[in-house]
Amino acid sequence: MAKNPKHMQWLTDTGRKLRTSDGRYIKVWEFCHQRDDQILLDWAKHFRNQYCLDNQIDLLRRGTGLSRKEYLINRKFPDVAVPRARYANKIIRNESVKGSDIVGFQFIKNGKTSLKDLLAIFEVKAQLTGKKAKCRLQEAVDDSCKDLTRKADTLNAIKQRLLDGQNNAAASRVERFQNPVDKPYRDISGAVAIFSEHLFDPPKS
Repeated sequence: MAKNPKHMQWLTDTGRKLRTSDGRYIKVWEFCHQRDDQILLDWAKHFRNQYCLDNQIDLLRRGTGLSRKEYLINRKFPDVAVPRARYANKIIRNESVKGSDIVGFQFIKNGKTSLKDLLAIFEVKAQLTGKKAKCRLQEAVDDSCKDLTRKADTLNAIKQRLLDGQNNAAASRVERFQNPVDKPYRDISGAVAIFSEHLFDPPKS
């Protein structure tokens, strides 16, 4: 099982819960950033590798006349509000790859199929600028309703990226969830909204 990146240790549960108009509870987490140069360097590598693998960047930028930094900024990183590319082989930098934002797998029995195996799919919406918070959580909830129809495309794209990276073992684990009719499993879905601190203005308790 892959280890969580070290910067994820800065994400902490505040223990606070907000309540929606229909009575549902929303957990509130806070990203408490600290000054740690090594963690930031590791995070930067983790981030850029979502768009372009370190062992491919020199081949990809060859012939462009661009430095590594220039290639990432001008050819890979989006410069508009587009969800992070989940797959490094996307063609257009300002166009998001279609599919769900976060996908997680849980296997109950290592190497064996179980009816209790779990596929978790989450939609994420963020607002980091502006003066007033928008209804990003509701937008994530609305988009999460589309996840069942996008699930097949999402799993196929994940599998393709793993195969492109010659990670055949991980790709075979994705196959577990590609045929729910013959090999049923559990599904859960959820929604997440991310706000900058200056935009987060919860109701007073």
